[in-house]
Amino acid sequence: MTIAIPLLIFLAVFFGVIVGVVLLFVIIFFSLKKKLNDTIGTSNMALIKDRISEGVRKGEIFDGDFEADQKSISGMTELLEPKIRNDFDDFQASELFNLNNKNLKAIFNALEERTIEHIDHDKSFDLIKANIYEQIQDMIGNDIEETYDNVRINKNSIKSYENKDGSAYIEVNTSLSYFYTTTNKKKRNYDKFRKETRYTTRYILVYDEERFDTNKVSYAVNCPNCGAPVPTKGDTTCKFCGSHVEGVDFKTINLKGWKLISYKEY
Repeated sequence: MTIAIPLLIFLAVFFGVIVGVVLLFVIIFFSLKKKLNDTIGTSNMALIKDRISEGVRKGEIFDGDFEADQKSISGMTELLEPKIRNDFDDFQASELFNLNNKNLKAIFNALEERTIEHIDHDKSFDLIKANIYEQIQDMIGNDIEETYDNVRINKNSIKSYENKDGSAYIEVNTSLSYFYTTTNKKKRNYDKFRKETRYTTRYILVYDEERFDTNKVSYAVNCPNCGAPVPTKGDTTCKFCGSHVEGVDFKTINLKGWKLISYKEY
């Protein structure tokens, strides 16, 4: 009994101190908040919050541990790069990745501005320009607007490689993020925090035009409406949703260098 009473007194004092400290922090917090509101004004505080959110959205303020948040991607760059370089001794994966980053950002810019004006004379888009144009026309027809703010490329990796019939194909997986807004009610807006996502892009290099058979379904674009692959032998129609997809005449295009032939979010 003599031991229990001092223990109870100690516990009462201990918990009393904890409660007192918590109450002190609460009083200080609300006192500071009231002083800030009195000094700056409630409307200005709301404005500051909005400015902070805008700063995060534009990338002017750091917005978290992007290393932890970014999407993982699969690939075999270390295995495939030597194989590709064996076929094309001037190939560098880093150069293809730089081209890929530039292409993706240019596509986002075209979709955001709803025009192909900035990519119209860029040879990187010779084989996919018509597809992007169709996608933009679909957006305009359905009164859809999109924004891709502060695009951040996290990582690229070569997913696959094949070499046949005078042409070579490389598929790239890309992890990236951006602040995304859209008027399309079927899609989610990411205006307050980053959308972490992944894209797959596919490139072609025609190194022997005599062996390259344009009649074979070795090249396809994606339907701007549903995303399904569509062979590009003349003007075509997507067999899944019926949307029109403009074909590509290989005879009118300079096929030198790696050309983007498809891109898709996954």
